[in-house]
Amino acid sequence: MLFEEYGTDHFQTIAINHTGAVGLIIITPYPSKFQNVRLANTSCGYGYSSMKGGVGVRLRYYPEGKYGDNSVELSFAGIHLNAYEGEYYYLQRNANLLRIVRSLDFGDGYGLIKPNNHVFILGDLNYRTTKEYKKTSVVAQNLLSLADQHSEVDTEYVNQLFVQYDELHNALKNGEVLFGFSEGKINFKPSILFLSTAKGKDSKQKNEGLPVVGKYDCIDELLLSDHRPVFAHIDIPFAPPKSIISPMSGCLEIVSTGLTSDESFSGFEQLQGIDNNTHIESGPTAIYLKPTKLDLLIHTLVTPFMDTTIGYGLWFGTTSEGRLVLLIFALLCFSLWYLFYICS
Repeated sequence: MLFEEYGTDHFQTIAINHTGAVGLIIITPYPSKFQNVRLANTSCGYGYSSMKGGVGVRLRYYPEGKYGDNSVELSFAGIHLNAYEGEYYYLQRNANLLRIVRSLDFGDGYGLIKPNNHVFILGDLNYRTTKEYKKTSVVAQNLLSLADQHSEVDTEYVNQLFVQYDELHNALKNGEVLFGFSEGKINFKPSILFLSTAKGKDSKQKNEGLPVVGKYDCIDELLLSDHRPVFAHIDIPFAPPKSIISPMSGCLEIVSTGLTSDESFSGFEQLQGIDNNTHIESGPTAIYLKPTKLDLLIHTLVTPFMDTTIGYGLWFGTTSEGRLVLLIFALLCFSLWYLFYICS
């Protein structure tokens, strides 16, 4: 696929970043055109552990090479959020998504959202298609019909179900998360591997992008995990969109940019229409988007402690070596107790 696009199989890795099981790798056939690479990571798993969280890469693109005069900054985030259906978990995903966007600290005073940036969010966001799953419901039957891997894909029907039921789509539409962002049109089946023991788990791997999403699909042939990989071909204008973060307060600022609530990008012409849209309410908000001192404290102290605790807990509880060490430690403690309290 990359060879067909670029006419070469010579790609160079310019950035690798990971936390827990979340990773982000940036490759390019033009490494000299990318400079000033910055990395960031944050966690939002149990007790702020790295079982869930996000990683970020920020870099500057020089279309004429690193000695050129023109450049633009690009920011990418790979995110893994909590699963499960229900209003509680939905609101938790929204809160964790906001926290990740804010607490990804690139060392330049900003989180993921920065003025004069193109920002891309991708990953397994785990948004569902129903708050209360019931196998016999009409909603479930409509969604489970997509599990038939032998039937032809009716792309318009898939998109119709997506628009009607997808939590993330409706959250974007209602302005509850990621204001100014939009996802490409979904017309492929859910990328989760449907198994007889996993029916009803109707999450989808997401890949949000801003501005023009050309090809957006999943690769059915790769069955290496519980999700088929999703890819998107996105064309972006050189000039970044209007900033949605106030440079003075660091808070979210609603401006007449991004997509209107009920549409998805299909061409550059939409940019002009969106920028000229006078029906979008604008103004400052109280949603802070820059990393805080509390975020730094959690990242440097709480997360490492929780990762170590959970890691050793899993090692002691799930491996033969860990259980052996735990048994030896218990026998040693019992022996010391017996010698000092029973024999004395």
